[in-house]
Amino acid sequence: MTSLFTAPDEGRTPDPSLAHRRAEATVTLRGPDGAPLADHDVVVRQTRHAFLFGCIGFDLIDLANGTSQDSDYDGRLADAWFDVFNQTTLPFYWGTFEPERGAPRTEPLLGAARWFAERGVVVKGHPLVWHTVQPGWLRGLPDAEVERLQRERIRRDVGAFRGVIDTWDAINEVVIMPVFTAEENAITPLARVKGRVEMIRMAFEEARAENPGATLLLNDFDMSTAYECLIEAVLEAGIRIDRLGLQSHMHQWFAKRDQTATLALAA
Repeated sequence: MTSLFTAPDEGRTPDPSLAHRRAEATVTLRGPDGAPLADHDVVVRQTRHAFLFGCIGFDLIDLANGTSQDSDYDGRLADAWFDVFNQTTLPFYWGTFEPERGAPRTEPLLGAARWFAERGVVVKGHPLVWHTVQPGWLRGLPDAEVERLQRERIRRDVGAFRGVIDTWDAINEVVIMPVFTAEENAITPLARVKGRVEMIRMAFEEARAENPGATLLLNDFDMSTAYECLIEAVLEAGIRIDRLGLQSHMHQWFAKRDQTATLALAA
């Protein structure tokens, strides 16, 4: 197998001046009459930036839908939240999003997504495929039926939120997916049959077919070489990955600096 990973040139050092992040501009301050102003003190305050700095928006879903049980507290939380963040993640765990088959909780999530978007926040959905937080009604079904329902779920939800949520964790924690044993679910058996790469292909192709302009992520908490190998296998299989998710569970372990740097390069 030929590696698609190209290491940086030996001896290359970062530019301490950050020239790639800086630019010069000339600003002319004018008065109401349009004439340039001289000898005035000017205060410049940044109000927006292109860097996406995000946090979950789970706790603001009720406020966004007008169903808050403590609107004063949630209002203060929202003020603090918007003072810091410009990207949010909303929960699409299948088991809580569609606990009853055929009755997805689309409206509350759509209401929250629109609420955030109207306030200039980029919204990400998490996740479309995962082996955990699965609906109980999926267990016991044949693998072929599980796959059909999973594909339908991806298309349904990506389509319903298109234009409001255009960024998705298409599939989550695939490294462990086929060998996961902590809880019974219907996705792990399917992953054993299809394999990791084909599970990823399913998630990305179904999501992209419904929203060709979407930004789709492959997300994982396993920062080992297993993730690097999976990424290379996916690229060699011709599957387009827009972003890599580098996740860490602080209650279990943390991503070491060298691991994160290696994965960033592998992207």
